[in-house]
Amino acid sequence: MIGIKEIVTDAQGQWYLNGKKIFLRGMRYISSLWMSEANEDMWRADFEKMLDMDIISVRIGSHVEKDGVYRLCDELGLLMWQVFPLHYVIEDTDDSIDRASDMMRDMGYMITNHACMGMWSVYKEPEIYALPDMPNVYFRLCEVLKETLGTVDPIRWIHKGDYREGVQNIMIGSCQDGDTDIRNTVFAPNIVEFGADSVPCLKSLQKFIPVDKLWPIDWDVWEYWGLFYRNQFKRGRVELGHSLEGFIDNTQRYEALVVKEQIEVLRQRKYRPISTMYLYYWSDACPVMGSGLLDYYREPYQVYESMKSVYTQVLVSLEWDRTPYLIGREKQYNCGEVFKAKLWVNNDHFHDVKATIRWQITRKEGGEALAANQFEALLKPDSAEVLDTIAWIVPKGHTGEYVISMRAFDPEGKQLSANQTVIKACP
Repeated sequence: MIGIKEIVTDAQGQWYLNGKKIFLRGMRYISSLWMSEANEDMWRADFEKMLDMDIISVRIGSHVEKDGVYRLCDELGLLMWQVFPLHYVIEDTDDSIDRASDMMRDMGYMITNHACMGMWSVYKEPEIYALPDMPNVYFRLCEVLKETLGTVDPIRWIHKGDYREGVQNIMIGSCQDGDTDIRNTVFAPNIVEFGADSVPCLKSLQKFIPVDKLWPIDWDVWEYWGLFYRNQFKRGRVELGHSLEGFIDNTQRYEALVVKEQIEVLRQRKYRPISTMYLYYWSDACPVMGSGLLDYYREPYQVYESMKSVYTQVLVSLEWDRTPYLIGREKQYNCGEVFKAKLWVNNDHFHDVKATIRWQITRKEGGEALAANQFEALLKPDSAEVLDTIAWIVPKGHTGEYVISMRAFDPEGKQLSANQTVIKACP
């Protein structure tokens, strides 16, 4: 397999593939915690589903996959961002640097000639740890590893570590407070990790949690299997509910909503400054309370379909007018209040797209449209624009939920995007 390409980044953290600026809709990936059970059938099924979701780039880390993964990405045209297997606390002694450098050189020679290879990171998060005496990992170990890898690959971009050099993680409602005000958030161009936590479906849970520990929840057992209490109940504010099935559904519904709205926020900021976005993760690497689209047994979380609806090359989405601007939360408006929003349309194609844009507001239980608009638009190549605004008075005397449905169609009537936002009317 031979591939000839040029992939470069500029001072603003924007990517260019063969001279064209490109927005990377990506996915972090680990086939399995146990590499011996991974095989081409697994990889091909995963990657073909990714392509069906319009994913164009994969970030491997913090590990190295079997060679078959890279060969398959060569074949399928998935752009690879490889992270060296270093994460969190590593000492920066001379001996550690020498051994890590030898491993870095070996990794470089092993995969640098794959057509899929696009960029490198020599470390995942070199400065994320709470120690009174912090090793100088980023400025010492990472610097040497970058120099070492540069002797193997003097052409591609080599990144030293997350939270530096325009690279950032966003995990609102998980590792970050779910009440984070988006408008006060400073974004880096490269979002290499975003997402939230969830509990697998009952069918999967029963495979690794003893039946007598499922409900009432045995917190020690669940924590061992990856339930982060603070993430779920403090940051995400997920409700426990009155049954195991109810709790599972609560976690999955929250993850589905907050991830969808993270994607909308990032795509609305395309090139301002966002240039890449990688979900954390495609699938859980082991039986665990996870943060993938699929659990370890490849059973989908609710977020799978939610994300699929907003990772399309053309996307219609809303930016509602609220301060603070919170995502993943119920959007409450008083009866008689004006609901205001911007209607964004993304086009990630490299060509103009003729589209019919439609939106309408209905009660959740159905009925005729209470407000609507339809218009023709010529979507600019590789763009994100506000093409309409909504200003609608929430009716008095009717509480409950309203759905703002958004659609985009091509001239032949093919649906390019289907999305919705739900708001709740209060007395």
